[in-house]
Amino acid sequence: QGWMGRIAEQLDHAEEEVLKATLRVITSAAQSNPTVQAHCIEQGYLATLISKLLTQPEKLAKSTVFTISAIVRNLPSGLDAFASLHGFNTISTKLALSSHGPLQRVILTLYNDLLRQSQVSGDNKVLSALSVASNMLCKKTESLISDPTSPGDVLEESIVFYSAIKHLCSNEINNNVTTRLKVIQEGLVSVEGEEDIKKALLLALN
Repeated sequence: QGWMGRIAEQLDHAEEEVLKATLRVITSAAQSNPTVQAHCIEQGYLATLISKLLTQPEKLAKSTVFTISAIVRNLPSGLDAFASLHGFNTISTKLALSSHGPLQRVILTLYNDLLRQSQVSGDNKVLSALSVASNMLCKKTESLISDPTSPGDVLEESIVFYSAIKHLCSNEINNNVTTRLKVIQEGLVSVEGEEDIKKALLLALN
């Protein structure tokens, strides 16, 4: 793993393009590779990525979240490490502050993947962690679903995420979101395709 250490040294590089290239290499190496994922956690690369996220510009933060996702997904110890490093709170805060559609999508996709992973394993670790930031997350999700300019992929991931956390949201937010979801659903009745978002709407309104 010596080469990985030399690559990871560039995580502190001042030039954004060098940092993005470094993130791409780590992402490619860690994707579905438990050995590399564990190494990234043991050597502190995950901790470094989480610690830098809040101060990064949104386009760079998107790449960072994508790399974090590659390190922690489908790895039980990765989920534990992410939680212990305050990853949920950090990424929730970044989502709440974000106005950048691609960043919003990768954060929501990460959360939805982790929720599915948690459901398969039969524990409530992810929902427990999200409950700490539930007020912030519910408000942001309501905002994304209610915004008619939200990109389609962001809207779909927001609806899926809302389905998982709606029991954590206030009655007011749930009422507002339900009203908006019904409007979206009615608008798709005569539209061909869009099966994924139609399925997400049915789940959210159930």
